Amino acid sequence: MTKKEQMNKFQKYATIGIFIALVFVPGVAWVFCGGTIGDDNSENRKLAEMPAFDITKIDKFPKQFDEYYNDHAPFRRVIKDAWTGLNYTALGDSTTENVVVGKNNGSSGSEAWLFYSKSSDNNPVASVQGIVEHSDDIVKKIDSSIKSTTDELRKKGIDYYFFIAPNKENIYREYLPDNVAIFGEKSKDEKLIDRLKISNKNIIYGKEEIMNAKDVGQLYYKQDTHWNNLGAFYGFKALMQSIEPEFKDYEYKLEYTEPKVHNRDLARFLGMRNYFTDVDAIIRYREKSTVQISAESEGDKEVKISVNDKPAVDKTLMVIGDSYRSAMLPYLQKVYRKVVSVSRAGGYEKPFIEKYQPDVVIMEAVERYAMSGGKFKVL
Repeated sequence: MTKKEQMNKFQKYATIGIFIALVFVPGVAWVFCGGTIGDDNSENRKLAEMPAFDITKIDKFPKQFDEYYNDHAPFRRVIKDAWTGLNYTALGDSTTENVVVGKNNGSSGSEAWLFYSKSSDNNPVASVQGIVEHSDDIVKKIDSSIKSTTDELRKKGIDYYFFIAPNKENIYREYLPDNVAIFGEKSKDEKLIDRLKISNKNIIYGKEEIMNAKDVGQLYYKQDTHWNNLGAFYGFKALMQSIEPEFKDYEYKLEYTEPKVHNRDLARFLGMRNYFTDVDAIIRYREKSTVQISAESEGDKEVKISVNDKPAVDKTLMVIGDSYRSAMLPYLQKVYRKVVSVSRAGGYEKPFIEKYQPDVVIMEAVERYAMSGGKFKVL
């Protein structure tokens, strides 16, 4: 048996031993100190209460007591964190189906890349495998909706574009674990985008520009679903090259911070706080422009409005999108006279367009929400 095989065998036995201890220690502690150790409510929900014993409802009591015990067992949070950490450090594994543990790129202060795999959120890991495709009916429905929105806004003299930010999983697929089989160069959602672009020339997919920028520096956070400021800049560049082809000012200065601990979204989903380190990209761009930013409420939505005193493009731009738009906004605000930004969540009605009178409307969505291009309506 080789030294590596001996180490793997030791890790497996150690994992089993610790697992057995984690299973039995809380039960023993429950007998001697149940109720004397503070409850963990870090999940921000109401914990189960001790059920009253009722002989007429005896069939429900075991399940209710099990829920109560699971919520109040001594050392609950410690055990959860220990088990999560053990799986990651000893086995390189995830304790949640929502996160896939990828590879380590070996850079200073780095740990493994994490990837998003939540099934109910259009699983980006499954998408990048490219095993299946969207149905013809879905493609036709989205295609029709994009065309009708484009036509309605054109009647008002407004240009409309649908911008799609690439999934991190599609850009950094080389860091996916070896057990994630990839079938072809294009993800499920990328194939959908290609089909939609055949008849919709106003669809912009930022993958090519961002792939070409991978040698410049790290473009996405290793333990987060989002791109960083550098990735967002090249997304901005891909957008501008399509909607303002005469604009050529893409000079910027790039700095990276030292690696430090970040509790980004995938680290939180994994249940490992205060562990992973990553860097931040700082972009200095068009620093002579002065931008004033304000906010207004429109129903249940917050609308952010920026005004630029030295715009390169004398237009009003409306950006409707998800969280990916946030990192692009500072660059757009440095270019356009006025930028109106609002979340893509929920519906959009005619008064939005009538009140802010944009010259250009951008609908932004990350790749896993490429189907949302069919949800923007101007009635």
